[in-house]
Amino acid sequence: MKNMVCLRRRNKMEDLIKYFIFPFITVTLYIQVFNLNRFSNNGIYFGVRVPLEYKNDIDILRLEKKYKKENIVFVLPLIILLNILYIFNIKMWLLLTYTFISIGITQILPIIYWKKMKRIKNERGWKVLSKNVIIVETGLRQPKKNSRIKALETKHYLILLIIPFVISILTLINYNKLPELIPVHYNAAGVVDKVVEKGTTAAYMNLAGIPFMLVLMIFFFVLINKITVNSKSDLFSGKIKGTIEKKLLFKKYISIFTWILALETLIIMSLPQVSILFDLGTEIMTIPMVILFISIGVFILISYYFGQGGRNIKTTEEGEENYRDDDDRYILGSIYYNKNDPALMVEKRVGVGWTVNLAHPIGMILMVLPFIIMIGLIIFMYFFEKTNPMF
Repeated sequence: MKNMVCLRRRNKMEDLIKYFIFPFITVTLYIQVFNLNRFSNNGIYFGVRVPLEYKNDIDILRLEKKYKKENIVFVLPLIILLNILYIFNIKMWLLLTYTFISIGITQILPIIYWKKMKRIKNERGWKVLSKNVIIVETGLRQPKKNSRIKALETKHYLILLIIPFVISILTLINYNKLPELIPVHYNAAGVVDKVVEKGTTAAYMNLAGIPFMLVLMIFFFVLINKITVNSKSDLFSGKIKGTIEKKLLFKKYISIFTWILALETLIIMSLPQVSILFDLGTEIMTIPMVILFISIGVFILISYYFGQGGRNIKTTEEGEENYRDDDDRYILGSIYYNKNDPALMVEKRVGVGWTVNLAHPIGMILMVLPFIIMIGLIIFMYFFEKTNPMF
């Protein structure tokens, strides 16, 4: 009876997550696209760099107002329609397909308004009214040891190795208490669909697999943090001293969030093993999943407040005004392509985070690979769910 109650509770929670995940993705995506300029780098409006003295120009303000209106009229109804379609048929392949479609839908207006903004800039002659200067600041990638603003270092991430260590110790201590048939996988209904016999190589491999995967995940987040800290930053608009300070603060906040995300991910990955060791039931996994969604939501709000690259952070606004027109290095205002730049990862021009240099030998692969993976997953999940009605 207890197992039936736990199973029903698990199914209800799973259903809530299934219903919640696509609206969460689309709302997050829509908020960022709707507030495009807020999430863009300093001096960037619809993917076009504008001298800061014109940031409150009537044409820009009018264009942004029209952009938001058209988002509400044309894009929002389509996003709502996709959510309704998903609710009536919750399938993983449809979730991936609708996400793919949502990304495409939300990119149409930014491209249209990039063209409009580019035309206004050329007609008004903004391209030539400010000085074009080049600033190089090596301290952004490798801050001095005595710097008061520094991102988290690799050693802070290595602290997380305590989690796979604890899981390994708990597994060794509780191994003799495990049943002869150890559950290692549950299907969508919360029913065990794979077991391994205790004492076999398969059992040892499955029990050792989780700590091993946790270690790999930690080093994956170390890599993400390295990219965050060492990637090229945009110093093309704003007061030089203030801009550098904003960039350093932004990298610090991003590295802290990445650490929190790493911690939550490790906890979620550890829970299946913990539930097996202590017979807790896999429904406990829903708690950290909810916390993870909340954390991402908080990060979106913080990103909105800070702006891409920390453009909205209040700092010391001193020094000479820095402006460098680099529109010719961006395709459609957001895709970086510069053969003369050896950097693989650069700060995003539009949106929060970092992107690749498409002109880099590896850049094209990294740009196209996620789309290939997503299409492959859609095809795989379609045939998998078709042959497994329970899903």
